[in-house]
Amino acid sequence: MASEFVPETSEIGSLTTHSNEDSQFVGSSSGVYFIKTVKRAFNDLDGPGSSESNFPTAEETLVGAETSPRDKRQRTSSVRESASSLDVVESPTEWTYDPSLTASLGNPPPPDVAKGLMMMYFKVWHPLFPFLHGPTFLQAMEKVYSSWNQPQHTQEPCIDHRSTCWTTIFQCVFNLGSLLAPELELPSESKIQSPNSFNSLLGTLSSRHDIVSLQALLAIQVYLVATMSLRQASTVGGCILRSMLHAGLHRCPFRYKQLSTHDRQLRKRVFWCAYAIDRYLSQALGLPLGIQDSDIDVCLPAAREMHSPRGQTTQSANDISASQHGNKEDHGKEGVLASYVDSGTLTGRALELFHKSILVRSVRRSSVLFLVTDVHKWWNGLSADLQRKPGAFEQRAGSAMADSAFDFAPFFTVLYQHLILIIHRPSLSLDPSTAEFCSGLQTCIGAARAILSALRSQVDSRQALFWPGFLSAAWMSGLVLALACQLNQYVLPKGLQEIEEFSGFLRLMSTQWETAKHCHMSLSVLAAKIKQSESGSDPTANSQAYVTRGSEGSPTLVESLTAREENRRRLGRLSHLQEEPGSSAEPSELEPRRNALGESMHYDPTVVSPASMHLLHMNGQGILADTPSSLQMDLQDTNPAQLEGISNFDLNMVDLIEGANFDTLFDMIGQQFPSF
Repeated sequence: MASEFVPETSEIGSLTTHSNEDSQFVGSSSGVYFIKTVKRAFNDLDGPGSSESNFPTAEETLVGAETSPRDKRQRTSSVRESASSLDVVESPTEWTYDPSLTASLGNPPPPDVAKGLMMMYFKVWHPLFPFLHGPTFLQAMEKVYSSWNQPQHTQEPCIDHRSTCWTTIFQCVFNLGSLLAPELELPSESKIQSPNSFNSLLGTLSSRHDIVSLQALLAIQVYLVATMSLRQASTVGGCILRSMLHAGLHRCPFRYKQLSTHDRQLRKRVFWCAYAIDRYLSQALGLPLGIQDSDIDVCLPAAREMHSPRGQTTQSANDISASQHGNKEDHGKEGVLASYVDSGTLTGRALELFHKSILVRSVRRSSVLFLVTDVHKWWNGLSADLQRKPGAFEQRAGSAMADSAFDFAPFFTVLYQHLILIIHRPSLSLDPSTAEFCSGLQTCIGAARAILSALRSQVDSRQALFWPGFLSAAWMSGLVLALACQLNQYVLPKGLQEIEEFSGFLRLMSTQWETAKHCHMSLSVLAAKIKQSESGSDPTANSQAYVTRGSEGSPTLVESLTAREENRRRLGRLSHLQEEPGSSAEPSELEPRRNALGESMHYDPTVVSPASMHLLHMNGQGILADTPSSLQMDLQDTNPAQLEGISNFDLNMVDLIEGANFDTLFDMIGQQFPSF
């Protein structure tokens, strides 16, 4: 019996490289593969190469001209000249700061400030989105600051596309670093004036499909995400998506033998960074996914490479060794990105399942169960350092955190629990009497409380609330608890305590994001209404526990009147002990409970640690402590080989350090600026 499926086709697209970083892709649906099939048939008929000179390339017959014939000849010549060494990276030193951008993006900051901001960026943002190549960045930085005090030539510098890209990258990196460490005081003339400052750049950066243009676009997008300009970030994402498709980054670079090892690794990192940000923005804005999983075949970061260059049946021993060596090294550097990409894939599945058009939306229970299973599987499979228990954070809280690596465990805890919220949130729009609603609400309550614990850990560890997803998670968690309290499905004193604590974290975030102010105000209003409702009702009813009904309809008592009264007596006893001199009560019992704003709150005083209180009393200025001394070390005496394996932070920074000429960079600047 014949199969109902047509024979599998082997048609593939065509990738053309114009330089070490520039490439163009044409997909198989354009007919490019069929054109080459016909060409091969006639070559076989008339002899090899007989039609080669008279037959234009397949791309020339399908795609409109983007450059003049002269430009094409120059680019072809450039490729031939560099063909003997595919591992050569275009020099980042052949550029200068674009003066046309300084009015909107700012001037480079002084060297000592630039160093601190650069290190903060590579400590926090680079492990999550490693779309930059560290040694290349440092070489470009050396170019900028080696001539910081040198007299400028009267001749007008030649500003090209590369200068525009690197100017954009540097200013975004410096401004992102300043968001993490405001104590470094980025000068006003070095600050990006407005998110709209990038609008005029999009056309220029999207005109070419090379790596440095994509890096500049990604730097802009990360800055816009960090400042919560999400709609602008999504618009930039559209430019990034089309540029990546034109450059063929959605196809695994290891399939193409004309790409160097360096280009292959960097192309993968650029693609997966764009993918991860697209998933976040699609969820945050409620938009369709920009990148469909079925359209890509790029191997995941830090995973075993599944492809080999087309045209090579087997890889040479050197290629295999280099590939394995690269994967081994990149596993440490790209572990955070790989885990975040996995969460983005799960987020995309949730969006496709629950938020497609209502004309085609159909949610099967089995699909939900499989998704929930995969979310738990992802979480259970994370490395230990990305899911550390809350107690471990408290032990590391304090000034010691300033000298340690950035800890992404609270970040991934929030990601995991927020995914649980996203999956079960649709059930909260059902009738409250349904089993789906009751089960979903209790699951969401548990996720909300876990998010609260992770936020405490993030703050207690003196780490920046750098990711806007923290705001969304706190806001949604507060709403879940408010709904549960309003429906009498959660213990009111406990719920109010946690709602007020979420409100405190939102107020803390409001120093960075305007949106947090509205969320804080809304939660405060809801908490006030819940209190008013409680005080205006029958005291006996208020003391009675909320009741849920199981499958047999039998009520389950969750909290008794006795427990409520015991809690009140305990609070009164603590207050009495505090007034008595010489009391033997523990210090934690004598201190009134305060929320993240330092306001007095009457509940368990052990929830927020003194370290958190110290941080939150810094008038919104010091989310991070002083710049870590380990990051301010004199890198000119550092041997990159000595940094291997000493900590996770060192693994993340290998990409920044190895291959860079620190002696030249910091010696040249240090001669002019000893403090650097």
